Amino acid sequence: MRESVSDAYRQKPRRRRFAVPLAAAVTISAFTVSQAPLTAILPPPQPAGAEAVRFFDKLALLRGSGRGSDQPGHVRKFTRPVAIQLTGDGAARFRDDVEKISAQLSAWTGISFYVAAAAKPGHGVIRVDILTHADMQKRYGVGGPVCFSRTWGYGGRLRHASIDVSDRFGDCLAHEFMHAIGFDNHWTGPPAMAGRPSVLALRHHPARTADFSAWDRMAIRLLYDWRLPAGTPRSVALPIVESLVSRPDIS
Repeated sequence: MRESVSDAYRQKPRRRRFAVPLAAAVTISAFTVSQAPLTAILPPPQPAGAEAVRFFDKLALLRGSGRGSDQPGHVRKFTRPVAIQLTGDGAARFRDDVEKISAQLSAWTGISFYVAAAAKPGHGVIRVDILTHADMQKRYGVGGPVCFSRTWGYGGRLRHASIDVSDRFGDCLAHEFMHAIGFDNHWTGPPAMAGRPSVLALRHHPARTADFSAWDRMAIRLLYDWRLPAGTPRSVALPIVESLVSRPDIS
């Protein structure tokens, strides 16, 4: 089954669209400028139990519909090694950050994410384009997103993703990479708080982090567990997730 998903995050109240036509899979995520997040004073609790399931469900199995409520989705992820192609005038400045993220994702997913000019045959691709802020505005408009991502896949199996980032907002990278590897939603609503931080919280939110949190790491390991196949619908995936959250290799 082919699928399509879109996602946008802007400074004003966010509007997202969701559609499932018989067409190439697309996920889109965008960021605009907003205030910096607050810093939690106390260390957050480690993810476990029902709260861990709720966190994963929100980010990986539910999708914002743009109609005021999340809609059930299914597992979407890469199932083969992924080449990260870093391009743009500001690429050199962010190479170390992208290399770090690729190493983290490789360790947490069990899939090789590697920075290279070209993908090896049969491998997936994430293209990261670092644009000057002026070029980002030319592409998306003044007041538009400062970071933007899209994914394409088939039956839950991702094949390609693209990430555009303004060179002024490199802190978007981890957020957009989580979208690129299969997390279609944002960490919003009552459960999202500083005690349960995530790079997928909105930029101004107290739960927002610049780097992957322990909760994000847990969610990534869950999504890429072999017992959670690509394309698994939410109703089937949730019992599997509940059985996995207590495993030490997940947290």
